Parts: sequence; C-alpha cells; structure tokens
Amino acid sequence: MASDDGKKKVPLLFLAITFGVVVALTLVGSFRSQVVQKLAAPGSGVIRLCSAGGRLTAVSADGKIRSWNWGELSNEPLEIQLNTDKVAVMDGGLVLSVFDGEYVLVSDLNVADRTRRLAFEPGQRCLLLRASPAGKYAAAALSSSVPAGGIQFAFVEPGFMSVKGIDERVISSGLSLKDISISDAGALIAAVGAKAKGWIVAADTQTGQLLWQLEVGESEGLTVVTFSPDGGMIYAAGLGTCVYGLAADTGEVVRRFTMDGGQGSARNPQRVTCIVSSPDGRFIAAGCQPGSKVWLWDTRMGEPVASIKSGHRTISSVVFSPDGSMLATADYEKRTPIKIWKVGLLR
Repeated sequence: MASDDGKKKVPLLFLAITFGVVVALTLVGSFRSQVVQKLAAPGSGVIRLCSAGGRLTAVSADGKIRSWNWGELSNEPLEIQLNTDKVAVMDGGLVLSVFDGEYVLVSDLNVADRTRRLAFEPGQRCLLLRASPAGKYAAAALSSSVPAGGIQFAFVEPGFMSVKGIDERVISSGLSLKDISISDAGALIAAVGAKAKGWIVAADTQTGQLLWQLEVGESEGLTVVTFSPDGGMIYAAGLGTCVYGLAADTGEVVRRFTMDGGQGSARNPQRVTCIVSSPDGRFIAAGCQPGSKVWLWDTRMGEPVASIKSGHRTISSVVFSPDGSMLATADYEKRTPIKIWKVGLLR
C-alpha cells in the first residue's frame, strides 16, 4: 500500500509542478506583453524624456538628443548634439539649451540649426531649465553674483525673443534647489528643493511676485515637480513614499498619492525620481527607487491603478504620449533602451 501511495504522489507532484510553471510563464508573458516597443536611447543614458509637439525626445547627460514622432516610433529618430545637459524641448521642434550658464541658444531640431541667442542679465547664471509639460513655455532658475541677490525665477514665452524674470526673489541661504516647472499657460512657476525639510514655492509670472512658499514637514527633500495640464494642480515628490498634490493658487496639500515602502532602507531610502501628468489630467505616473517601479494613480480618486516593475536599473524619466495611450520610461544607465508601454494594459 505504501508503494501504491508513493506512485500516486509522483503524478500529483508532477502535475503541481507543471501547473506552477504554466502559471509563472503566463505571468511573465503578461508582464512582457505590456512593453510594446523598445527604442535605442542615447549611448550615455537618459536624464530626461519630453513629450511635446507630437514627438518623444530623449536628452542624455552629455547633451545628445534623439527625437521620434510618436506616431512613427519605428522610424529613425532625429538627432542633435548640444554638449549641455540644461535642455528644454519645446513645441514646434525647437530646443532651448544653456551654455556656460550665461545664455540660452534656440535650436531647430529639424535642421540642427541654432536660430538665436537669448542673454541673461549681467552676473546671472542659469541653475535649472525646464519646459512646461506640453512644451509651450520654459522656466529657468537663475543665481546672482551678488551675495544677497538670491535666486530669481524666469521664463521664456512663445516666440523665444527674450528671458523675463520674476521680480520677487527667493532667499538662497540654506536652500538646495532641485527642480523647476512652469504651467502650460505660462501663468505659474513652481520650484522644489530642501531646507530643513522638503520645500516648494510658486510664483505668478504676470505679477512678478511669489504666491506662496512652504516646507512639507513629512518630507526630508522634494526633488521633482510638475503641473497638471490645466495648471490648477502642482505635483511634487522626492524622498519618501508619497506624491503631494497641491492647489496651485494656495499651496494647500489637497491630495497625497501613496505607494508602498518598496525596497527602501536606511542607507538607500525610497524616493520618487520622476513624475508626470497624463494629457487629460486623469492620471499621474511616477518612477521610484530603489526597485525601479512605475506607479499610476487616478487623480480624482487618489488611488493607485497600477504599478509596474520597469526592468530599468535606475529609472530617470517617464512621459505619456499626446493621446495618453502610451507611456515611455527611461534609464540613467548607459545603453539601456527606452521602453514604450501600452497604458490600457497597465490598468
């Protein structure tokens, strides 16, 4: 009888193992099916992806740019070498780049031609340069050679004829500035960084005044910021497991988008490395480290709708396609492809 029982257990064990293998392969296949395409990134890795003017554009740390038409991702990309990492990709195929921190060059991506040069005020140097989510405007953070000059925010409007500064300045003492953004209407600028805690400020480009600034006590530092498409919300994140949704006009934290603790530790804490809003404002997506996960939330409910293991080593940037149907993710690491995901398969 014992021998018969042993013979019965062997087929059952075999069936169980077979079933487990089939399930595992199904899950792996399902995960892989979410990636619909891979694109060759600039060789030195990607520091930023941009989705403006119907194009997906990747910027590398050494200033090499590759740009694809979202509707023709299989075609060869346009390429341009700018030799600077301070780059803003604009609507209409124009690219703003800062050289030596002292001036902005306006280049045409389609013909690799530098069309004009925009100067800052004497003694100013550019710390940060970013385009608005759809590439309509660009914002800059400028330092001054005068010790008490503080940090001035500035913007470049459509037409790209000049750089206009915000009159009221931010005191730079004790501040580590990390990121800047401008709304697609060009009305507001937001910047984030760290003082004693996470710090964020908003400025009105029309009045030239700071609207508000505050420290987020729950965060030790904010490193990324962006606007919703209508400019009504500011999304900011950094160290920690939360993306903050703030009312752009008041700075009130109206929503917290949370994720699990992931693989963070005391020596390598959880942090958000990039954040973006979908073109219709319905979703936000954020990349986090360690673990290289991408999280998607419904902005109306505040609930996560998906999280994916991107497969990147260090996720640097994430953007939506213009119609919101696809998501692109990139990596700081060299020779790592840009991945295109079908958003419908992530939910």
